[in-house]
Amino acid sequence: MTDGEIKISKITLWQGVSGILFVLLLISIFTHGFGFGGDTPTAAAPADVPKEDKKDAEPKEPEPQLTVDDIDLEGVPFLGEEDAEITMVIYDDFECPFCSRFEQQAWLKIKENYIDTGKAKFYYKHFPLGFHAHAQLAAEASECAHDQGKFWEMHDKIFENQQAMTEEDLKGYAEEFELDMDDFNECLDTHKYAEKVKKSLAEGQKVGVQGTPSVLIEDELVVGAQPFEAFEKVVEKKLE
Repeated sequence: MTDGEIKISKITLWQGVSGILFVLLLISIFTHGFGFGGDTPTAAAPADVPKEDKKDAEPKEPEPQLTVDDIDLEGVPFLGEEDAEITMVIYDDFECPFCSRFEQQAWLKIKENYIDTGKAKFYYKHFPLGFHAHAQLAAEASECAHDQGKFWEMHDKIFENQQAMTEEDLKGYAEEFELDMDDFNECLDTHKYAEKVKKSLAEGQKVGVQGTPSVLIEDELVVGAQPFEAFEKVVEKKLE
């Protein structure tokens, strides 16, 4: 071979190598490197939740927006001495199974230890939940019985018969208590206390009530059919 032929072959070889390198460069760009497994996605790092969001996500006892001093208790049925040191206000639903559990368990000890001893007075407010078909009318019936001094009798009777809360049932209970049926029927038929019950519900929402039973003890809200000890802890703290 002549020197000219050798020079031409080297140039040709260099051009070929350069072309191959260029092609490989393009492949590298479009395949994110030479690992041709581009169909396998890279696992995304889990989202970083801010600390304050994590804190807010934790369940916590709602803080009441109102205290017992902010609540209208005029004409509200209650048990206990008027001058008792502690005021307790329950927001309740006659059709609620958890309210029934509260009545059968914690309430009996609350009454024995604090109401009957004169340490606390206990007011009853209505909070009928919208998905309980008979709760509103039952609340109205209890208020009609309250007109004749039989609120707590009606209260107890309804909770003892949560599966029988129709209008006919409620009027039947009134007869058992020997109420003036003309007055009771007119009260219930005209929904005399419908607005009062609705106002009680709205007030409960302002207090911070989201479910039943909820008991406001001075400025602290205890939610649910808690054991007696949960109420005892709050009351004893207020008595100190």
